[in-house]
Amino acid sequence: MLTHKSCNYRSRRAARLRVVLIVVLITLRKLAPESALAASLRIVPTAQSAQVGQSVGVDVVIDDLGGDTIGAFDLDVNFDPTIVSPTNIIFGTFLGDMNLLEALTSFGFLPGIVDVAEVSLLSPLELEALQPASFTLATVLFTTVGVGTSPLRFPQVILDDAFAQPLSVAAVDTGSVAVRRNCSP
Repeated sequence: MLTHKSCNYRSRRAARLRVVLIVVLITLRKLAPESALAASLRIVPTAQSAQVGQSVGVDVVIDDLGGDTIGAFDLDVNFDPTIVSPTNIIFGTFLGDMNLLEALTSFGFLPGIVDVAEVSLLSPLELEALQPASFTLATVLFTTVGVGTSPLRFPQVILDDAFAQPLSVAAVDTGSVAVRRNCSP
């Protein structure tokens, strides 16, 4: 025979369990990968000019994440090696600080190609708190070596979200560097 106290205890316990279950479900839904919206990738500035021997830099910027976060990327930037030569890569801080071992980075220079990659070691919640809607993935630095215009394009773009799920890229805006001869006074 159940007493009034035991029924009251069970109903309070059931109510607490329902609250805990609701909190867990809301948390899991927040952490679960959502359908990825297409991001935009662009080179900033889209066009710039310099004289032979000068340094120029372009930012690789990600936009339109639609609430997604970037957990990793691997991309190539094509250029004309007779006009510009890559000198360095500066990674952004929105996938974590490499000096604190929050992110792993890699880059390489091949004739006509700069390969840039980064993987975040941060949790999805940390990335969500860290990343704005638009940010710089990396800055590519070049030295100008010849006269002409070098297009800057993305022949390969791989983006993953914080759960290592692929993100599609809807728009890719390219750039260019126009190099002119040094003018002697």
